[in-house]
Amino acid sequence: MNMQRADSLHELVERVRSLEPFLDSLGDIVSLVDSGMRYLWVAASMESVLGIPRSEIVGRECFHLHHAFSSPCPDCPVMEAMATEKIVERELYSKERDKYFSTRGVPVFGPKDRVIAAFEVTRDITDVKTRHMETAAKERYFRYLFENAPVGIFQVSLDGKLLTANVRQANILGYDSPDDLLESVNRTSVKEAHYSPSESRETVLKDLMEHPNLWTARETAFRKRDGSFVDVQLHHRIVFSSEGKMLHIDGYMEDISERKSLERKIQH
Repeated sequence: MNMQRADSLHELVERVRSLEPFLDSLGDIVSLVDSGMRYLWVAASMESVLGIPRSEIVGRECFHLHHAFSSPCPDCPVMEAMATEKIVERELYSKERDKYFSTRGVPVFGPKDRVIAAFEVTRDITDVKTRHMETAAKERYFRYLFENAPVGIFQVSLDGKLLTANVRQANILGYDSPDDLLESVNRTSVKEAHYSPSESRETVLKDLMEHPNLWTARETAFRKRDGSFVDVQLHHRIVFSSEGKMLHIDGYMEDISERKSLERKIQH
């Protein structure tokens, strides 16, 4: 049954009423409105939304019942669907109910292919939207921690390419920014850019692989951009996939130059 075409509003309403048990069971808030946004038919779910029986909803204007407006909402996807003759879907926030909804407007065509009505299908997406916003807030928070941490934070591929680094990591090694650090180091590798001749990256990797998923610490000297060396303490580990495949190395770096300088003075 094609619900997007009808010879008249009366035929359309009768057709919808014949499907009422099915439409009531969908769970979404389904309604049929005319070109003036007056309800021609509503599903039982609309009674719960408005708190009045559907017999008192039909014939009344959507925008007045929901928002006490005197004219249609300016961002109404149902009005847009009728104006453009296309299905329009939009997320909307209801201040009155403090809820988020996904609303779809579906135009219905009558004689001479003119739009005579539209279906409005609305779904409460508050829980999903809230989870998405909470996830986005957490991501922003962890991004803030990463970018403003007092220690260097980095990821390195197993073949020695720098995958990511924060501002402090760049500063410790004498670079202007993380992008500057990545661009310079990845022309060669972490080994070529930072390791001293006396230190073997292969030995470091072997030690990390002997302690899977465990943080190991070591003190060393890393070469800076200007060729000088800075004393650092590293905490790092190899990250594995759920299948046990080695993915990359996570690490933290702390500048311990002052402590090492003091230790050398005490020793001498």
